[in-house]
Amino acid sequence: MRFLLSLSGRGALPFAPLHGASLFRHALAALPVRPGVDSLLIGVDQGEAQRRALPELSAYAEVVDACDVARTCAGDTLVVHDPLCPLTPQAFISAMLTRFDEDGEYAAAAHRPVTDTIKRVRDGCVTDTIDREGLGIVTAPVILSAQAVADLGAGLATDDLAELVTSLRAHGPVSLVKAPSMGRRVDNDSAVRLLECVEEMSRELRA
Repeated sequence: MRFLLSLSGRGALPFAPLHGASLFRHALAALPVRPGVDSLLIGVDQGEAQRRALPELSAYAEVVDACDVARTCAGDTLVVHDPLCPLTPQAFISAMLTRFDEDGEYAAAAHRPVTDTIKRVRDGCVTDTIDREGLGIVTAPVILSAQAVADLGAGLATDDLAELVTSLRAHGPVSLVKAPSMGRRVDNDSAVRLLECVEEMSRELRA
């Protein structure tokens, strides 16, 4: 089994601060310590922000080009975590891994429910509202069996986890597991600030 913290396609946002630490460091801390994990990989692309961060990143784990993930992980189960889901609880990731091992699943992915109102538009006009119950937002982690890694091969891309799940479904079943609220994904600085506020409120309520 290998853990992959994927920065590919995410620009500089993984290095944005949240409670005084980067999203990347929060996500790194969420990865559980488990027997049978051979290595931790950090997947990067050629973006300027990630090139500048390479010396820091290599202090944590082996840095690999996003294009080489399938080759590097051949024969292993692959656990893909997303630094844009920085506060995903470690206990949730551990529970997903335990279920995955026990059930011998082909692939599994965390998801969050859609809370926005979704409209269908045709020819520039809103035609109707789509039922949110059948929709979800892919979050992290996404877990691939060794067979799933082999099936995707060079087509294994981790820059978009939703597209990764779509690719996996062309080869085998993907189990969906509902992630907790803190497992939500951020896509801009405003969303990071909102997540920070939600987490602070949650801590106050627990206290």
